[in-house]
This record gives sequence, C-alpha cells and structure tokens, in this order.
Amino acid sequence: MPAREPFPELSEILVSIGEAGSRIAAIGASEGGAGNISVCVGWPIEVRRQFPVAREIELPLAAPHLGGWRIVVTGSGRRLRDIASDPAANLGVVLVHADGATGTLTVPGNLGGANWEGGALDPETGLLPTAHCPRQFVEAFIDGTQPTQSCELHK
Repeated sequence: MPAREPFPELSEILVSIGEAGSRIAAIGASEGGAGNISVCVGWPIEVRRQFPVAREIELPLAAPHLGGWRIVVTGSGRRLRDIASDPAANLGVVLVHADGATGTLTVPGNLGGANWEGGALDPETGLLPTAHCPRQFVEAFIDGTQPTQSCELHK
C-alpha cells in the first residue's frame, strides 16, 4: 500500500510494525511467536537517533531498484510479540546503496539490539545471545577476547 504525504515518521512506522507483530503473534500465525516483518520506506527518514550503530553490508541479492530506500527489518530470532514493547531492541534499518548490491545497516547499539552478526551479548551472562535471550547489547572486543559460548540461561 503506497503512503501518501504527509509521510509517516520513523516512530509511526515502528508503532505500526509493533502492532502488526502483536496481531500476528496473537492469532498464532507465526511459529513460536518468531518471524520477520520488513517495511520499505521510499522517503527520507531520520534513523540515527534510535539506531546509532552503523556498518556496511553486502546484500544477499542485488536490488538496484531499491537504491536510496530504507528497509526497516526485524532481527534474526526476534519474537514478533516483543516488537511493540521495545521496537528498537528488535529492529534495524538498512539503507540500500545506489548500486543495490550493498547497504548500511543501522542498529540500536548498547540500548539493546536484535541478533545482528557478531558483537551482541546477553547482558545477564556475558555470553553470545540465543533467540531466547530477552535483551542483548553490542560490545567491542580485542581480537581473541570475545565469548565463544552461547547463553543457556534463557531457554
């Protein structure tokens, strides 16, 4: 469904994703409450206040027609029912570069974060988070000092 001006702000988009996730979970339409929701945003939005940590990524498939657009995505292993209560801990934003083959992934950082590749920890155990860890944070390590074991507290 195309959006019309005035275009929704990021906070409104996050609320809508949260409501959709809650509804999908409530009707049992997702396995174990997990799943993925993505929203493609074709207008400029400010994301760095809620998603301050950025890194360059290669997209799994080139999508040059999405160049310059942002895609709000759920993190791997996130529970859809949790998006409404804490959207920043469960979502990230990808800015697709003009070539469509690369992008910039922005995530929440130390405020909690979805299970994006590497650097995430379970704050209670200091171990690598699993899909069952309710909170996560991003941490930097000196090479060779990062944990290698996964959290077993949250099952």
